[in-house]
Amino acid sequence: MTTFSSVLSDTIRSYLTLKRALGRQYSNEEHVLAHLDRFLTARRVDLTAETFAAWCLTLQHLASVTRRGRMRVVRNLCLYRRRGEPGCFTPDERLFPRAHQAIRPHIFTDSQIVELLGWYRADLDVQAKLPFLAAYMGHVSIVSTAYYLQVRRTPRGRRQRAIRRPMRRPHHRTHRRGGCAMTGAAPNDLARALRAFFADHLPRVRGTSPHTIRSYRDSLVLLLRFVATRAQRSAIQLDLDDLGPQPVLAFLQHLELDRHNSVATRNVRLAAIHAFFRYCALEYPARLAHCQRVLAVPFKRTGSRPVEYLEHEEIEAILGVVDRRTVDGRRDYALLATMFNTGARVQEIVVLNVADLRLDAPAQVRLHGKGRKERVCPLWPQTADLLRALLAERGRELQSDEPVFRNHRGMRLTRFGVRYLLQKYCTRAQAAVPALRTKRLHPHSM
Repeated sequence: MTTFSSVLSDTIRSYLTLKRALGRQYSNEEHVLAHLDRFLTARRVDLTAETFAAWCLTLQHLASVTRRGRMRVVRNLCLYRRRGEPGCFTPDERLFPRAHQAIRPHIFTDSQIVELLGWYRADLDVQAKLPFLAAYMGHVSIVSTAYYLQVRRTPRGRRQRAIRRPMRRPHHRTHRRGGCAMTGAAPNDLARALRAFFADHLPRVRGTSPHTIRSYRDSLVLLLRFVATRAQRSAIQLDLDDLGPQPVLAFLQHLELDRHNSVATRNVRLAAIHAFFRYCALEYPARLAHCQRVLAVPFKRTGSRPVEYLEHEEIEAILGVVDRRTVDGRRDYALLATMFNTGARVQEIVVLNVADLRLDAPAQVRLHGKGRKERVCPLWPQTADLLRALLAERGRELQSDEPVFRNHRGMRLTRFGVRYLLQKYCTRAQAAVPALRTKRLHPHSM
């Protein structure tokens, strides 16, 4: 997460937290607010009409549509701030730059087009006819038309062939294979249900985490693609009746046989489908029987595999192969030591911020687990010393919202990066402890 240090830092952080809690990514808005925060921090001022106008001057190199969008982001922040500070400054949206209006071209008749082509036959001064040509060609100004005439001159032979070519009326296609005509038809029940399910029900009614929303999204995307391919139709032509129990069962079989997914992954996809049809059963009572048939598709039983774990000498061997003379080595050593100490899930480690650490006695760390659950785990003195040295090397304070473990680009480490590091050091340690060769290790083995 970006660090904010201006007088609006607390407001910006709480505003972004609120938006993300509603299921929004808000990455572009965070970039705009970070730019505003740096502007205010450099001048050590609050956001007023004068400072807002000065900040807008830094956006002059951007298009009017982009400038208007960034100004609206700041205005929404000010509206949020005004809830707690009624007298704060709020930009007036009427002063924002207007977006360019789309050109409405003039529709020429057949006789007018013949007259335009006749200019070439009569060798008239085409430059004097630029206003008419600009409207005919859809240009914003006649300057663009003049440039077109200078750079893209039409050969005389091609002009004569165009003049002799008979005029044809435009033919409107009403149907094509695999698609449908562009009509003003309203969305069907499936389209409305999908939109309300992801935009309103999951983030606002259920309070589902963004990770769960993305998992449900991926599951339903795979289902729609499979059903559309199986029915040889486009996805926009599907409705709720097309997602019956038989297509769902065929989709689950496709996951196991064609995509080689495990039974656990198959059950995760089915759970997303069940959640969607439970919502549809409440929103569309007329389709209750159809939803019940889909919800009757059972989960598949699977055996549990024992989780491999590391012995004390294996942990020492893995830590011993880390080269602590380099910056990356010291980070990796602190990362592995923290995972061994806390036994935290890999996602809890990668989302760990500096502000979640308490390195004074008694040292502890606040972990944000699955399902938005928090827990406090004590740290060994050796682990606290490693983390304190890591933060001191980067010059960060304990109140910072920056990630504890970062990659080369300064971004937060991902769970795939942690898996790669663990596999790398386990491979190196196999020479000292051959028992590591027979173990199937992953970050949850900690």
